[in-house]
Amino acid sequence: MMDPYPPPVFVIPRMK
Repeated sequence: MMDPYPPPVFVIPRMK
């Protein structure tokens, strides 16, 4: 269920 791709949208801004 938790696929690494594509990455979640809420994680992209957080990683930046």
